[in-house]
Amino acid sequence: GLVIIGIVCGGTEEILRSHPAFFRRGALFTPVFWIIPAMLVAGGGLFLLRWRWAGGGWVVLVGGLATLSGLLALALLAEYHTIDPRDRRFDLSRLYLHLAAYLAALSLFVAVQPATFSGSEPLPLEIHGWELPTLASVSGVGLVAALLCFELFREEGASWSQIWLFSLVVGFLLAELTWGLSYWSLEGTSEGLVLLLAFYFITGIIQDRLSGRLTRNSVLEFMGVSTAGLLALGAVRLWLG
Repeated sequence: GLVIIGIVCGGTEEILRSHPAFFRRGALFTPVFWIIPAMLVAGGGLFLLRWRWAGGGWVVLVGGLATLSGLLALALLAEYHTIDPRDRRFDLSRLYLHLAAYLAALSLFVAVQPATFSGSEPLPLEIHGWELPTLASVSGVGLVAALLCFELFREEGASWSQIWLFSLVVGFLLAELTWGLSYWSLEGTSEGLVLLLAFYFITGIIQDRLSGRLTRNSVLEFMGVSTAGLLALGAVRLWLG
């Protein structure tokens, strides 16, 4: 897995270096562009591997690999078009990268949970080794959240010190939430969705704050979407028993 992620990061770097405006941004800036492709591969790969080891069918596995490949290709294309803010595809590419960031966050938040496919039942023996200790799960969520924030905040007009600060704050808050959720009897997928809603709410407010768009209405909007998501998740869990 680490080798594949390294190959993806190296390929991303080569694609970025082919852009005429690459060296105007500075070579040290490019590791930020590796985050989304690397996280997509890591999250999608771990999720599909757990799915297969938990007894999932080959059809879903092959379809998931094809979908992951398409998402990765689009992410590489979007990264290329966000090097130069004057690019006519810049806004569309940024929108896709934001969506890809939340998708990567969900897949990784679910993948690091100890009971993703088993609910309150013991994990099958063949995937028992994937049952991460609480500390490892908490640290993983915090690290993923912090890294993804670099991508989400990098074009919001913030200084690097602000991006570092807010990314670490978001990572810490998500890690704290993961620790608290570990005491609930939530199934792994449900816990991942709760973490995603919290991630969306916190990062959305920070993005608007950094770009100067933060208003009372925008805060209410983020609160409304997050609350609606939690209610929908609760309704589904109640319906499924």
